[in-house]
Amino acid sequence: MSGAAHRFGVKTAKFIFFIPDGKRERNGGWINGSEICRAEANTPFDKFEHKQVILAPRGEGFWDATTCHNPLIKKVGNQYLLFSWEIPMGKQIPKELD
Repeated sequence: MSGAAHRFGVKTAKFIFFIPDGKRERNGGWINGSEICRAEANTPFDKFEHKQVILAPRGEGFWDATTCHNPLIKKVGNQYLLFSWEIPMGKQIPKELD
């Protein structure tokens, strides 16, 4: 993201990234517990500091049971929308990722 970022409708001089954060200690890595998080830095070259979890898996039975991943922010009119893809696998992990 270049230039000043917009956060919640307020112009700020921070650089803001929305990133997937897969818990590597979990079986399956990103596919079994990935969250979308917000991180900020003063410049694009500074270390980005984790600020908050934006989306997290809600558990078995939900369409976003195990994974919130690949965030994409789009400006539509005067709003910023967060798009991502989710995996409703519950406890199931594909064999090739186990």
